[in-house]
Amino acid sequence: MKFNLFNKKKKAKNQGKRDGRFLRMRKKIKGCYDKYISFKAVQSLEKPWFTIWVILILYLLGLIGTSVSVYSFKVNSPGVRLLLKIFPLPAVIIDSQAVPVDEVYERMEYIQNFNQVSQQEMPSEAELREQVMGQLIDDYFYRIGAIDAGVMVSSVDVEAVYQEKIVKENGGEEAVKNAVESLYGMTIADLKRLIRVQLIKEKVASDGLEQVDLKMIVVADEATGKKVIEEISKGKSFEDGAREYSRDEKSKGQGGAVGWVARGQLDDPAFVEKLFTLPIGELVKEPINSQFGYTVVRVDGKKGQIEKSIDRWMDDLQKSTRVWRLLK
Repeated sequence: MKFNLFNKKKKAKNQGKRDGRFLRMRKKIKGCYDKYISFKAVQSLEKPWFTIWVILILYLLGLIGTSVSVYSFKVNSPGVRLLLKIFPLPAVIIDSQAVPVDEVYERMEYIQNFNQVSQQEMPSEAELREQVMGQLIDDYFYRIGAIDAGVMVSSVDVEAVYQEKIVKENGGEEAVKNAVESLYGMTIADLKRLIRVQLIKEKVASDGLEQVDLKMIVVADEATGKKVIEEISKGKSFEDGAREYSRDEKSKGQGGAVGWVARGQLDDPAFVEKLFTLPIGELVKEPINSQFGYTVVRVDGKKGQIEKSIDRWMDDLQKSTRVWRLLK
């Protein structure tokens, strides 16, 4: 009995020693683990390039995948549209400026929505893509032309057209919002961007082209023309001279006023050259034998910097600019 009790006490003592060693060992292991974790954390902070490389590789893989989907397989799906927000691929590169693929797909979607709602014949996706890309390239050149010609379109201009021409004439802002959303799938902000594009085109055509504010008196012969010039030089008003002598019925009633005339509107190069070199407010010294007949002219104003017709200007601008189409 004593023997058994002694053995139990001895066993309990040995068990306590083992437990103590285990606790010390566990504490030592935990200390080593904590040191290892701290070391790895410091090491990660000291080497951020690893994280950067992982991000770059993931981005590159996403870019390659999106590029293959768009350029090779011409995929135009909601998933690809979402990826294009992260990877803004260019559809066209004009000089150093890019027209993004997402903008092409967005414009295509407007047309597809409208054709579907209005039950019009739908062109193939390839045809529509080519049409839209042509429009966006033209839009770019008009923006460049506007800068060259000093033509500005402000947010105030856009808002004025939106309110006066669209909201007032189409039943109010809520009606316009519902109409553009249902017909085109666009927002008011999208609509205003398109208004800006159209305003730029109109302003380049109206203000960017070199023009003269022309007044003219078309007479029967050179002698009559000299007589008119002499009378106006002595004090007779140009308007009275036009009403009395002009053979051009349209401008005669306006006192000879023709309005703003661009170079491309006239077919007589010699006449055009004399008009555009004549100082503002100065009467010609001799009647000009023009496409209208013998003409007495005065230029009351000049504006614009593009010295050719809008079509020739666009054609020359595109020929002199490198356009690289990536989306075909």
